[in-house]
Amino acid sequence: MWHWASNSNSKGRVPSQADVSIAVLSWALERLRGGERVAIASVIEAQGSVPGKPGAKLAISSSGDKVGTVGGAGLEMRVSQKLEEMLVSEDGSNRKKGGSVEVFLLHKDGKGKEVTALDSLCGGRVTVSMEVIEPMPHILIAGGGHVGYAIAKVCDNLDWPYSVYDVR
Repeated sequence: MWHWASNSNSKGRVPSQADVSIAVLSWALERLRGGERVAIASVIEAQGSVPGKPGAKLAISSSGDKVGTVGGAGLEMRVSQKLEEMLVSEDGSNRKKGGSVEVFLLHKDGKGKEVTALDSLCGGRVTVSMEVIEPMPHILIAGGGHVGYAIAKVCDNLDWPYSVYDVR
């Protein structure tokens, strides 16, 4: 769950959705730089009475650490389970599909509709996007000639780590 730690710049204000998104995405980038896979869920649409508003984010790393929230309760539990399933999946289907989008109906009588019904009394509807982000692998450039040099420059521009192997 997300816990906002106030700092000297916050002056007691409630964090905005943008503040929370930046914090979750920054946390995810740190994990990716450390070589972990990260699954991220984002609320992309909300209708009616729902706890998670558009822009709310939940991230889970391959080590099991979590940050953020998509609204709590049953919604949070179902989204967390889906993200964890996506993280342990090694078949590559998540990359090929680019993740998934799922609609949740926060009402116990939502069974039989084209949504995932949750045993909730909120009565709203939430659309959540989920994806797994892979850490950037270390690039091995075979050959230190003009082509290898050009590839290294591209890696520099993209901030990708690389090594050059050359028999000379």
